[in-house]
Amino acid sequence: MSTPKRILVTITAFATLITGVSAFFGCAGAGGASKPAVGSTRIFDASAAEVNSAVVNAFTNGHYCDMLLSQAVGSGELIRGWHPTNGFVLEPGTGSLYRGCFHVVVTPAATNETQVVVRTLWAEAVDGREPGVHGGWAFHFRKIPPDPQQERNVLWAVAEQLDKRK
Repeated sequence: MSTPKRILVTITAFATLITGVSAFFGCAGAGGASKPAVGSTRIFDASAAEVNSAVVNAFTNGHYCDMLLSQAVGSGELIRGWHPTNGFVLEPGTGSLYRGCFHVVVTPAATNETQVVVRTLWAEAVDGREPGVHGGWAFHFRKIPPDPQQERNVLWAVAEQLDKRK
């Protein structure tokens, strides 16, 4: 087997391994369209204040897949021409092999019921690496379609946090 072909096979195997390991731990993705996804929705039996608190507590200090939570309003232009008016933005940290940016919107649905919509704004995954200019490895990321499973994982993290209040 030629050296370029061997390198390609190695990179492909590495990317497959990373995707499989990340999927096992709940932080990888594939599937969907390249523009912002419609999103995943769940209704919780809790007040909007309780759900907002659960969102903040579930994603504090990068505890969920090395991701960082911030207010969506004033977060800048994450997608060309889109300026959020409500909700939260959950963005990847530096150590994420799957990098997705999610818009999380909490809305009262009925008395003591709250709807949460998680929408993927963009997503990337590791597709290779090379020696970094400062030592170590530099990963290459490629854009991938939104993965509804990742949105459901975010909703599941909120549900887990709500369960802790009981």
